[in-house]
Amino acid sequence: MCGRFTLRTPASNLAGWFLRASLDLNFPQLRPRFNIAPTQLIACVRRVPSQGSELEVAQLQWGLVPPWSKDGKSAYSMINARSETAHEKPSFRSPFRSRRCLIVADGFYEWVREGKVKRPFYITMADDQPFCMAGIWERWTAEEKVVESVAVLTTTANGLMAKIHDRMPVIIPPNEFHRWLEADIPPAKKNDPESDQRAAAATATLQELLRPFPEEAMAAREVSTYVNSARNESPECIAELLD
Repeated sequence: MCGRFTLRTPASNLAGWFLRASLDLNFPQLRPRFNIAPTQLIACVRRVPSQGSELEVAQLQWGLVPPWSKDGKSAYSMINARSETAHEKPSFRSPFRSRRCLIVADGFYEWVREGKVKRPFYITMADDQPFCMAGIWERWTAEEKVVESVAVLTTTANGLMAKIHDRMPVIIPPNEFHRWLEADIPPAKKNDPESDQRAAAATATLQELLRPFPEEAMAAREVSTYVNSARNESPECIAELLD
């Protein structure tokens, strides 16, 4: 799973990094974040609702709230979605089909449990560059209130992560950003085998991206338990734990 992450890279660097991936985005100034937690707002790249292929950077609440939620407070239980089944689960099926996004990060945390002790590890790219986790987003409305929320898709752990946890976030390579964000999966129609085939083919194309990221491109280091509290938000969170 993925329960905490960082985004400390300056906005100008993020804009340049996305431009190298052929995405020209207007990136807002963001304060450095060292311990992003569920229910907080996170930076996501998505297609602008009702605007076709135009992209934007949006701040979405981490923890997906389905449209049928009575109070809009389902966030804690839906911060992650299993990539293997997201396309068929009622809470995730519709956003997987038409509301996919990239969650911008430059590191994430995972914990190894040893008895009652939880040892935190900080995982990054080997070159410490930003990366994007696969996300799906949803809109919940009630009267005047609107909540746009997001879940991180997860997959089985690669060799590096398997030493820490059995799951990891899906990381989309820059050369596949457009494929992940592009047009909706066409809906299957009752008694229409051809529409079933088109929907299945489009889903399969996306699922090709939902695989463990190469372990040789990643790095991990143990950090102090300072990060365990979501109230702690400083560079100390990512400092390597030394013997």
